[in-house]
Amino acid sequence: MTIKILALDQALSTGWAFLDGDRVESGVFSIKSDKVCERYDMFESEILRMIRVYYPDLIIFEKAHMRNYNTTKFAMGLITRIEEICSLCDIDYTDVHTGTLKKDMAGHGKASKADMIKKANEIFNKEITSDDEADALLMAEWARRAYLIAEGTL
Repeated sequence: MTIKILALDQALSTGWAFLDGDRVESGVFSIKSDKVCERYDMFESEILRMIRVYYPDLIIFEKAHMRNYNTTKFAMGLITRIEEICSLCDIDYTDVHTGTLKKDMAGHGKASKADMIKKANEIFNKEITSDDEADALLMAEWARRAYLIAEGTL
C-alpha cells in the first residue's frame, strides 16, 4: 500500500513535494507580500489548492526553529494554518526537525544546503537547484520511509 504525502518547507519561499508511489511532483511557491495577513492568505490558498489536486493522506512540514521573535511568530503562524487545514480536511500531519532530517537523509545533522540538494538530486534523479524544494522532497521521502517501516515493508 502506498501513502500520498505532501511535504512543505514552509517560509516566504515555500518548497513543496508530493509523493504517491512512483509519482513525484515538487516545486516552490512564494507568499511574499508587504502585508502579513496577505502572506497567510496566500499560504492557505495554496495549501488548499494542493489538497484539492493531490488528496494527500499525510502532510509533513518543517518544525519551527526558535529564532528572533518576528521570524518565530511568522513560522508558528504558518504551522497553525497547516494544522488547522489538516484538522478541517481530516488529513494526518506531522513535523520533522531539520537536524533529524539532515542526519537521516544526508548522514549528519549539520548537512549544508548544498548537501541536501545533492542528496535530493541523487534520490529523485532530478536537477533541483532550490534548497526549499530539496528539503521538501527529502521530508516527503523521510515520511515515506517512516511509513514503510511502521507498516513492516521496509
